Amino acid sequence: MVEQAEAKAVVLAAGYVSKAMGRDWRAALAWRARRHASEFKPHERVEITGSEGGPVLVADARRS
Repeated sequence: MVEQAEAKAVVLAAGYVSKAMGRDWRAALAWRARRHASEFKPHERVEITGSEGGPVLVADARRS
């Protein structure tokens, strides 16, 4: 019963997005990013380094 309700919700949501894609480019962009995530999903990589690119030094607050 729950699976059937979830399936209906997915179909309903897909209909809303499909209808919105004709009016708003952001709906199309969101659909594409979710449907083809490996190709279109924005990826962000953040790298944190310490002084001069070295490791980040972390103090143990328990050793005060």
